[in-house]
Amino acid sequence: MINIDLKGNISSIFRINDTIVRALQNLGVSSLSDLIFRFPTRYENTSHLTRFTDFINSSEQIATICVKLVSASNLRVKPKLTLQNFVFLDKFDGKKINVKSFNKDYLVNSIRKDNEYYLKIKKNVNKFGRTENFLLDIEKVDLEKGQLHVGTIAPVYKLTKGISVKYYRRMLHKIFFKLLKVNKSLNTLINNHFDITFEDLYEIHFPKSLEKVNSIIQKLSLYEIATIYIKLKHSKSGPFYSKVNYKMTTEFTPLMFSKILNVNLSHDQETIMRNIYEKYKSNQRFDILVQGDVGSGKSFVAFYALILNYFSNTNSLLLAPTSVLVDQHFENLSLICNKLNINLKKLSKNNKTTIEDCEHSIIVGTTALNFKKITNVGLVVFDEQQKFGVLQKEQSFFDEMSRPNFIEMTATPIPRTILRCLFDDLEVYSIKMMPFGTRKVKTFFVRRLKSNKFYAKLIEKVNTGVIKKCLVVVPASESDNFMNVENFSNKLKSMNPNIIVSSLTGNMSEKKKLVILDNFKNGQTQFLVATSIVEIGINIPDLDVILIVSPQMFGLSQLHQIRGRVGRTGKEGMCFLIEEEELNELQLEKIVFFTKNNDGMSLAEKDFQMRGPGDLLGDRQIGMPNFKIASFVNLDTLNKGIDLGKKILDEGEVSSFIDNNPFYFYDN
Repeated sequence: MINIDLKGNISSIFRINDTIVRALQNLGVSSLSDLIFRFPTRYENTSHLTRFTDFINSSEQIATICVKLVSASNLRVKPKLTLQNFVFLDKFDGKKINVKSFNKDYLVNSIRKDNEYYLKIKKNVNKFGRTENFLLDIEKVDLEKGQLHVGTIAPVYKLTKGISVKYYRRMLHKIFFKLLKVNKSLNTLINNHFDITFEDLYEIHFPKSLEKVNSIIQKLSLYEIATIYIKLKHSKSGPFYSKVNYKMTTEFTPLMFSKILNVNLSHDQETIMRNIYEKYKSNQRFDILVQGDVGSGKSFVAFYALILNYFSNTNSLLLAPTSVLVDQHFENLSLICNKLNINLKKLSKNNKTTIEDCEHSIIVGTTALNFKKITNVGLVVFDEQQKFGVLQKEQSFFDEMSRPNFIEMTATPIPRTILRCLFDDLEVYSIKMMPFGTRKVKTFFVRRLKSNKFYAKLIEKVNTGVIKKCLVVVPASESDNFMNVENFSNKLKSMNPNIIVSSLTGNMSEKKKLVILDNFKNGQTQFLVATSIVEIGINIPDLDVILIVSPQMFGLSQLHQIRGRVGRTGKEGMCFLIEEEELNELQLEKIVFFTKNNDGMSLAEKDFQMRGPGDLLGDRQIGMPNFKIASFVNLDTLNKGIDLGKKILDEGEVSSFIDNNPFYFYDN
């Protein structure tokens, strides 16, 4: 049997010019394997044929009809606008169909009267009440080779400038035609788990039925998920993941910690602390996510773990995304560490502490800690983990033969974190009990046409003292495309010059930020207009109203963190999302969902569905990962794929699995 090297260039079996080569390279496609394992993002099903009479009398807006051409004409309307008028004859009922198109001059001479065509049209009622038909696509009927674009289930790919979807389909179809002649199967049998053939791959790109292609996709998805699981787990058999003797020098139980704090721990807090304590006692490595709503007491769990690790004679690190939050943690930890005679240090741009001063300490800092050569680190805690980059979390603080334990804390895990949890890469603990009971925050969505009326009513309530202070969050300090700090501050002042408005942005000095915040806390300012700098670490206990302007510019996690600034003391808070720019359908879906949900995990799962989990094996946190076919929204498929990966690991077939695996072999 003659075989074609799938690692070879596409040009080895299909002639393409330099422009197409560059376009394909921009898509990450250079070899045959890149092409055939680059699957469609969706399908357009135009295989169902309709009679024109039935279409006109139905509620459907788009239809596929088998036709013959009667006449075609071209009219120049403007220098860059032409109008084409076609008359077709429905093959099945003989009805004439008048169809229009714009700037498709080439069709007038390319459509032949003696050929049959599949015509995709859309009907529209014009301002005079008459129905018009517009041409969306057309393709000659080819009974021998079949259809690629119209009258079939056509694949749709993510493409780039310089290559059209029709060219891409034709190229792929011709390449598969040649491959199917020489390669009858793909390794014939892969690891005795799946029989994957080129016919299966061809069916995914050019399906005859969606039911069959879904079955093949399901099969390959399980295999790919198993591959990802094995890549993650197989790589964790080295020294980074071995046990270590912590040599705890002091017995420090959660009960002792609560007595020092003089607080009653919630059941959830105590359970998590007890589990961490047992891990230290049994010398277990761990990577933990503590999920709890804003104000649920996650910091107490982190403080306990830091102190427990300190008593194992290793350094403990607490990273926070902002210097404001670092100062807040340092101040709270100082009260505990002073009682226990523990070395506590702070590393920030305003602090002169050196690494030499940090030997055997609890160290609090921003991401600046990533660039310090701190040795003997036993625990790293990331507060607000969604604000840290992947590399910051996973490639820091361990030397050649050791790896610290990790605790990550968040109210709304990023999608990539959800995926890590599903792959058993992260233990998850939740704090559901709030110190002052259920948080009471009502969320409202104010549409664009009603926003000015809303602002006027809000200003009136502030002036009369019904609302003491109002925090306003906008997407950026400067922007021409959506509302910014300066524009909104001026807008409020123009509506009522007597109100006191101040602004807060990230590019201000730390000293100026603190002055502005203190003035707002003390009631000297009625409105504080700020960027998302107030998302975390800003504690204003009596704040009960917050406005989020242009909410489509924030992620669900950000929105939830910002909303968490109100309702922190048990008093009911109000959060208003203000539409300043018109929202598209997807943005509207996100905002409506947010207004109806207060649970951080529910928001994280929605975020997971809407923007993808990110790159599990790489360093991207958003967007769909570099996976070929698997979908990570279907949890049942995820669990089955993980079970398959575990089975392969248990059976000791990893080497064979890697050698014959297309998702290893064709990894970009």
